[in-house]
Amino acid sequence: LWDASTGAVRAPLTASAARVLALACSPDGKLLAVRRGAPTEDGEVRVFDAATLKPVLDLKAGHSDTVFGVAFSPDGTRLA
Repeated sequence: LWDASTGAVRAPLTASAARVLALACSPDGKLLAVRRGAPTEDGEVRVFDAATLKPVLDLKAGHSDTVFGVAFSPDGTRLA
């Protein structure tokens, strides 16, 4: 995770060996939604506090297909 204004690394996202299949930042910049791939192929999208990188929500997939993208609505109230 880089600081967009300076290019400095804010926090390495190395807590897991899983690759990231999808990532979205909320419009206010406070949340990150992440869908990880193998080896944690669990179908979940996890939402993190962008400042602390602590998880705030785990969204269980309601299907068995792989999620390849996530997006916040413009007002930040929905995640698709």
